[in-house]
Amino acid sequence: MINQLKITAVAINAILFLGTVQSLQAHFSETVVNPVSREYVDEVVLLREPLPASAGIVVRSAGSEVPFQVVADAAGKMRAAVLVSLPAAERNAEWPAQTFDVSTGTPAEFAPRVNVRREDNVYIMDNGVIAVVVPAEADEPVAPVQAVRLPSGQVVGNGTIQAGLPLKSFSSKITGDGSVFGEITLEYRFDGMSGPAQDIPAYARVRLQLSPGHHHVRVTEEHAVTRDTFWEFALTEHWEAQNAQVEIFGGGAGRSSNRSMWPRDFTPLGYEREALDRRYAEGDPRLGLTLMWL
Repeated sequence: MINQLKITAVAINAILFLGTVQSLQAHFSETVVNPVSREYVDEVVLLREPLPASAGIVVRSAGSEVPFQVVADAAGKMRAAVLVSLPAAERNAEWPAQTFDVSTGTPAEFAPRVNVRREDNVYIMDNGVIAVVVPAEADEPVAPVQAVRLPSGQVVGNGTIQAGLPLKSFSSKITGDGSVFGEITLEYRFDGMSGPAQDIPAYARVRLQLSPGHHHVRVTEEHAVTRDTFWEFALTEHWEAQNAQVEIFGGGAGRSSNRSMWPRDFTPLGYEREALDRRYAEGDPRLGLTLMWL
C-alpha cells in the first residue's frame, strides 16, 4: 500500500527507458526518454540493469560524472538510482533522451541532494524546499511523521498513532543517504498476532522518501496489524490554515464523492458516520483528520 503525504502537487512519473541495454559485466549504458508534454527536473529513476558485484561504480551522462545512489530492488539486486532532467516532449518531434554510462571505478564525491541527519531522538530529511521529521528511537508506539517544515520555513503538523497491541520493538534507520534521495525505514514489532488466521506476528514497516525539489513526501507502508491500529498526521496543527486541498490516491473516504468506499461499520475505528459527514464537509481545512481506506 502506498500513501503519499501531499504538501503540494505530486508528479506522475512518465519517464520511460528506450532501446536495449548494452551490458557487460563491468559496463553498460541505458537511455531514458520523456514521451509526455511535461518537463522533468531531477526526477529519481532506477536504472534497469543490476550493478556488477564487488566493484566500485562510476556513472556518467553526456561525458560528465553524475551522482547516483545504490538501491536494492524487490529481488535483492543492487541497482543505480540517478537523477533525470528532461524537457517536455513536443508533438511530431523526437522524444527528449538522456543516456547514462555505468562502469567500474572510484566515484567522485558530490554534495548530497537531500540532507539526512539525526538530531537527538529524531531524523530530519531536508531537500531545501520542505523537511520531514521522523522518529529515530521510541519505547512506545510513535507516528512515522512527527512534523513537516513548509517552504515558508514554518514547522507544522503533529503525528499520532493508535496501536491495538503493545510495542515489542522499534527500529529506525537511514536507507537513503541523500546522494540522490533521502529515505528512512521504520519497523515496528508488536506483541501479538495478526492476519486473517491470526498466525502472523504483528508488525509494520514504513518507508519515507524525500526527493530533491519535491514538495511532498512519499510514504510506503507494509503491515500486518490489528484493525484498531492506525496512524494519522494532522498537517494543519500549529498554524492557522485557511484552506486545504485533500486528494486521496487509490480511492477512499477523503472526499464526499467517494462515500461508496466508506466501510459499512465504523465501530472498530471508533467513529460515527454523522461525525464523518461533518468532518468531510466542503471547506473543512482539517486535512490531518482525513481517513483513507486503500
